[in-house]
Order: sequence, then C-alpha cells, then structure tokens
Amino acid sequence: MGGIAKFFTWWGIVASKHPKIIITASMVIALGLSCGIVNLEVTTDPIELWASPVSRSRIEKDFFDSEFRPFYRTTQVIIRALENEEEGITTFPYQDFHGNDKVFGPVFQKKFLKKVLDLQEQIKNLSFTYQNTEMSLNDVCNKQGGDGCNIQNVWGYWQDNATRLDMTDVLGTGTEDERNVTYLDHFVDCTNNPSLTGPSDYLKIPCMASWGGPVSPYYILGGFIPTNMSGFPEDPQYHESTALVLTIIINNFDAKSSDPSDVEGLEKAMLWEAEFVKFMKHWEANEMPSEYMEIAFNSERSIEDELSRETYGDLATIAISYLLMFIYITLSLGQYQSHDLNGLLIESKITLGLMGVMIVLVSVAASMGIFGMVGVPATLIIFEIIPFLVLAVGVDNIFILVQTYQRSTRQNYETHSEHLGRVVGEVAPSMLLSSGAESTCFFLGALSDMPAVRAFALYAGMALLIDFFMQITCFVSLISLDMIRQENSKYDVFCCVQGKKKSDKRKTNGILYKFIEKMYAPFLMNGWIRFFVMILFIGAFSVSVVYVPEIEVGLDQEVSMPEDSFVLKYFLFLKDFLSVGPPVYFVVNNTNKALDFSSSEAQNKMCTGHTRCSKESLGALVRSWSKVPEESFIASAAFNWVDTYLSWADDDNCCRYLKNN
Repeated sequence: MGGIAKFFTWWGIVASKHPKIIITASMVIALGLSCGIVNLEVTTDPIELWASPVSRSRIEKDFFDSEFRPFYRTTQVIIRALENEEEGITTFPYQDFHGNDKVFGPVFQKKFLKKVLDLQEQIKNLSFTYQNTEMSLNDVCNKQGGDGCNIQNVWGYWQDNATRLDMTDVLGTGTEDERNVTYLDHFVDCTNNPSLTGPSDYLKIPCMASWGGPVSPYYILGGFIPTNMSGFPEDPQYHESTALVLTIIINNFDAKSSDPSDVEGLEKAMLWEAEFVKFMKHWEANEMPSEYMEIAFNSERSIEDELSRETYGDLATIAISYLLMFIYITLSLGQYQSHDLNGLLIESKITLGLMGVMIVLVSVAASMGIFGMVGVPATLIIFEIIPFLVLAVGVDNIFILVQTYQRSTRQNYETHSEHLGRVVGEVAPSMLLSSGAESTCFFLGALSDMPAVRAFALYAGMALLIDFFMQITCFVSLISLDMIRQENSKYDVFCCVQGKKKSDKRKTNGILYKFIEKMYAPFLMNGWIRFFVMILFIGAFSVSVVYVPEIEVGLDQEVSMPEDSFVLKYFLFLKDFLSVGPPVYFVVNNTNKALDFSSSEAQNKMCTGHTRCSKESLGALVRSWSKVPEESFIASAAFNWVDTYLSWADDDNCCRYLKNN
C-alpha cells in the first residue's frame, strides 16, 4: 500500500470516528469562504467579457474612451416592407425628371413612409423619470447644432415634415419635355448629394436633416445590395431598397469614470433605452401593421439585458436539473432488497443523496466567494455552466465512494471505521488524481488573456478542488453516519425512528452492474469486437480531423442570444439589411507632444482636402484606401477635424460662432 493510500485510509478512519466534528468543521470552512459572494462583481459588458485587456485594440479603445468619450450609444430600428397588393405596398415603376425609368422598392410607398414617420415621432416623444424629474429623448440624444436630435433616417431628406412629401412641381410646362417632379426625384437627388441645399433642388427642399447634418443613403437604406454580392456595389441602386434603418444617436459616457456628470449621463441614457425597448415591444405587438411591415430593434443596453435575462431565466432549469439528479442519486444509491415499506425506509438514501447535491452547491458557492474576495469578476456563464460541471464530477465521486463501500465485505477483524477507512484508501487516490488533473487543466486555461475564459477557468478549477475537499471530509463522514443508521435499522430522513431489524443482510449487485459484468464486458473483450471498435474509433477520429479546418474561428453574436430574444431578430436583420459596418477611428496619440499642431508642417501631415496637405498625410492615406474596396474595408474618406479647422481658419469671414450658443 502506497503512502497516499495509507494516508487516506487513516483519514477515512478519523472521519468515520468523528463524523460530527468533521462535518461541522468542513461546512464552517466552506460556508465561511462562501461569504465572499457579497463582494462578487458580475461582468455583462461584451467588451469586458471577450476583449483581452492587454490586446492592442482594447488598449487603444480604452485610451480613446478616456481621452475623448466612448463612441455614441446607438439605438436602431430596422423596418422591412412586406409586399402586399391589397395594402398598396409593392414595388412600382417611376420615370424620373431626367427620363430614366426606375423600379422603386415598396418602402417608398407614401403609406409606408408616413407610418415610419409616425413611429419615429412616437419614439421622440418617449419620456422617463430620473430623480423625480420627467425627461425625454431630447435630454439624452446627441445634437449637432441644428434643431432636435441626431436621428439618421430617410425622413431626414424631408426634415421630418410629412407635408413636404406631397410637394410637387412641373418642369418644362407646355413643352415636349414637360415632367412632373415628386418626392421620388428629391430622394434621388439627395442620395447623389446628401448635402444638397434648398435652392439647388427642384422642389426647393434641402437634403440636410433637421438636426443640421447630411444623411448618407447607405446608413438609412437596406436591401439594395444584390443577393450573393460581396462588398459594396460601385453604382448602388438605392431606389430598390426593401428596408429602412432608423438610427438614434445617444450621447455616451465612460462607464469607468467617477465624474458625477458622466455617471448621471450614463444612467439617463440607459433609462431612456429601457423605455424605448418597452415601447417597441408594445408597438410591435399592438400597433405595427404586420400585414405589410416587419421590424427589428435594438438599444445599446439590450445585449447585456438579454444575457442577464437568459441567465436568470435558466435558474429554474438548473434547479430542475439538480432535483432530477437528486432523485436519480437517491434511487441509484439504495440497495433495495426488501419489498415492504419498513425495508424501503431503511435502505433508501434520500438524506445521503440530498447532502451529496448540497455539497456540490456549497463547493460552487465557496469558489465564487474566494474569487469575490480576491476581486476576480464573475460572468453570467459561470452561473449557468459551472454548477452542471461540478455536479457531473461530484456525482461520479459520490457513486464511487458509496457503491465501493456497499460492494465491499467487512472483514471479521474490522470495525465499522476501519472498514470505511479501507474503502476510502482504495478509491480516494484515484479521486485525488482525477480531480487534480481536471483542476489543473482549468487553471491552465486561466492563462488565456480573454477575461470570460480566464474567469470561467479559475472558478471551475477552484470549485472542483473544493468539491473534492468536501467529499473526502464531509461526505465520507456522512457515509459513516448513514451506514451506521442502516445497520441499526433506523429509517432514512426520520433517523430517530427505529424500524424492524432485518434478518437477511445479503449484499446484492444492481441490474446495471450485472449487465456490465455478465454481458457487456465479455462482449467487448471478444477479439473481433475489440478490433472492430478500434477501427471504428480511428475512422471517426480521422473524419473529425479532416473537418477541423471547416470550423469557423470567432464568436458569432447570434449564438449568444436566446431564441425568443428580440436582439436575435435584430442580428439577423442587421446581417441582411444594414449596408455599412462599424465606425473606425484613426487617433494620433500626441500625449508626448512630439507634434506641434499649431504649425503648418504638422497640420499638413494630418489633413486631407486642401492643396497644402501632404500626399502621404494620414488623411490622404485613409482616403486612398477607401478607393480600393476589393482590398480595404474602409467605405469612405475620414471625417478629418483638421480639414474643418483649416477651412474655418482660412475663411475671410473668420471667426464664426453658433447663433444658439
């Protein structure tokens, strides 16, 4: 017998002789560690979960957020038109004032457009209460100096004014070239030049939105890119769009900032977003004309909210799983040789099975408490997966301990404690080896830079170690007490009630044990069967290796959402209808003041649209990359503040100021 086996044999005898002390001490330690849960921080921000804090992109984003301000919070509604002849929502031909024949998508029917405007106005009028003060979108939205909030929508071309949609004019009256000019002609002009002014338009309607900025068509239209086409078309047919995109820009604030204005600003934005989601769910269910319209929506906070909802919604599933496992353990651990109620109450293992499941839960709680005290943030994945993981390993050890004892015959020279000690000495080294190997694998996973993976690995590894500690201390003592109860013919659960003593104490193996021993093992050990099994395994392994390159690397955001989530539908619409990707910033870190931006030389290295700019300036390089879509993902030239500054400074009317400020 090796040294480890001798140690566990000795320990099994000690735990059996002093069960109450061992149970109390182990539970006090585990529950004491669990108290750290009060300090546990739960991370739900996707960036904090999946982006390594030492990665270049994360470091640069944190720098941008702290030095400037986090990118705007975006709230979006994607509105898809369902063709319906009865409702008049169909594609339709139109000849513009240039004589070009076009087929417009169903979203350009006036009935559809006016319903979209009505939805937009209802969203703008949403209110919420902050510190006993009623507020609206106007208090949280981004404003660019014009009137109202920065809302990117096709209605920006008509300044959110329904009457302008009905304006018409006639060109070349009384001539062969006489043509009507309608809202569709105005739309075509605006897609060609979003900055078109009123005097330059045939209907004298400007294209600039009421909030003071241009609205690029690829922000607000969807479904115009041909199916199976990769990249952006050189000549996009915006008039063929089948969906509209309504984007509301909300001011954002650094979540890590302690500045009261930042904290209040973020709280207000999140309150409005919560009100928006509530309204959209109601509007979709009760007011949306579903016969010709379908929508998907999302707010900046929605992903975190849905992840939280999914996790807390799974608590019932976890509870049911533990209940079923408890029933399974209770039924499987008992050796039911009697056919009367007295024998069943004595031979059942309800208390032992319940305590085995409770030990698993206490182990998970203790692991969370330890890292709560240390300051390692938890993730919602931990609450969903680790209880099942530790339960699987813990139940395995429970069966090993109990059934090894049940199948072991006590020698004439052994006491009850010595018998249990011998059993523990036989199985505990294997339990230690398997638990140690599993925990080590998880702790090695903690070397990952990805916060979610690191946290999961740490919590799981520690939970498995504590589970082993509790099983080798608390559970061994519980086995000792339960076996003494059964030998004294006392009822399970009601352990103070004395039952009738059994005269026949023969040990029998269960049906599954007999099946494995008499049928499965002899069949598997047959020479031809062993050869066939090895060939089958090698073949399956080889096929799996062949398909390994087909595995897509990355985290598909659609997989993270529950099937009944409105965010999942938004992700699907996003893939089908949004025609522009995420924003990209080029930040010149000049904190060491290597560049003097007051000098023309430094300005020329940054600017884009002036003759004085260097051909190799940052702005020029970005613009050149936007002209090769087959090699670059940059869709357009950068909005360069240096260009705006130079135009303002070089203006003969310098200097200007906003009339409202």
